[in-house]
Amino acid sequence: MLNDSSINAKKKLKNIKWREIFILQEFKCYLSNSDFIEISTLNQFLREKLRQQVLYKVKLNPEFLLQFPNYFYRKEFDIESEFDKELETIPNFQSNRIDPFMTDLIRVLNSFDSDLLQIEFDRLYRPGYYIVPCVSKFGHLTGLSICDCELELKGFNKFIQELDKLEYLSIKNIEFLILAEENPLNPETFLPNTLKELELGYMNLKKVYYNNTPYEYLFYDRSGFLDSNHHITAQKLPNLKKLKVSMDSTYISSYFPSLMDLNPQLKQLAIPCYYLSSSAVKPLSNAGNLNELHIAFKTDYNEFRRFDFMPLESVNSLSIKLIPSSQYRKVYTLVNLCQKITKFNASLDSYSDEFIKRVLKKLDHLKTIELEIKDFTLEEFDLSIFSNMESLKLNITSNEMIRYKLPEQLFNLKSIKITSNNYKDCFNFMLEEYSNSPTWNIKLLGKAIRCRAITS
Repeated sequence: MLNDSSINAKKKLKNIKWREIFILQEFKCYLSNSDFIEISTLNQFLREKLRQQVLYKVKLNPEFLLQFPNYFYRKEFDIESEFDKELETIPNFQSNRIDPFMTDLIRVLNSFDSDLLQIEFDRLYRPGYYIVPCVSKFGHLTGLSICDCELELKGFNKFIQELDKLEYLSIKNIEFLILAEENPLNPETFLPNTLKELELGYMNLKKVYYNNTPYEYLFYDRSGFLDSNHHITAQKLPNLKKLKVSMDSTYISSYFPSLMDLNPQLKQLAIPCYYLSSSAVKPLSNAGNLNELHIAFKTDYNEFRRFDFMPLESVNSLSIKLIPSSQYRKVYTLVNLCQKITKFNASLDSYSDEFIKRVLKKLDHLKTIELEIKDFTLEEFDLSIFSNMESLKLNITSNEMIRYKLPEQLFNLKSIKITSNNYKDCFNFMLEEYSNSPTWNIKLLGKAIRCRAITS
């Protein structure tokens, strides 16, 4: 326990860098300080931070599962050779291999008790069919992420409804399995009403045959794919505030507008640009609840649906990613939808001075702008065009040395942060150019060039 005679507990504990203390090296550094020599893992404060920052989440991926000696899907050896002397193991693969492993895994997860709030299943593929459903035994979970897994659709529809405390759900790159004799079936999937944040990605239906044993399914199954994508049923989720739709999801013209119409209470929305349409924007425009809009261009998808101009006046932050130079006109349309934004973030294939000037001209309320630039071909970057902003952040991946020209007179711009591949040469140039500047203070912090306006 802490020794109250050696330190002022309240004062010292406030200064502990809890996010670092769980790294072994950092932990040893703290223990080398005599003031903390008597900290033990039983300390109330340490236990609380351990519970909140370490025990709350478990990520199940192949690397983690292979640490279990009895994991049933081990690719690093020829599993058939192991069965030469126990041929009965193959037809009894479920009871001899899968069930004992799942018992051990659930026991390990149960050891976290109620501290375990989030589980992430990542890249399990076929073993996910047997592993993911174990979440039904943890009804207190508030977060669930499933990516690159195969699941029985009927089983998923059942256990997802049992998680009645779920607040965050991410499902991407999922192959939902249905039995051949069950096709056609009603594939509707309903989610818990408790959800506050939802991320949706690619989902597909796959046909499997009932006479497959678990061993055959895991190692030899060649079942064909149904020519059908799966979508979570459009439904009203009254507590949903954040929705993200990945670019690899399949577009269906009626699905997304229905989802928007049922959930006009959304605060944050992230979608591919081709999901925008009049019917999708209208309920969001009428409700006036949306604060953040994140749009991403899919470079191999050129369709951009024309829609009537319905401004999203409630949006104060707009992010547009993966902007190719051929799509600037589409960006102007998006900016016209959100003219009252105070924060703008964009990632560009290449920088165009004219494009940025036209965007800034449309945004009278803008205070912060962040630009990620892949290719910058100019030798000089005149930052005076951002003088009416309060904050500017640049991330340039180009290896070229760029001469940044800072505004000579201060208007609203107070802070500039620049990161680039060639940050050292860029900083040396700026340091030489502005070493005696009465307007700007320039420092290199890590790999970032920081420019602060001198106001007094």
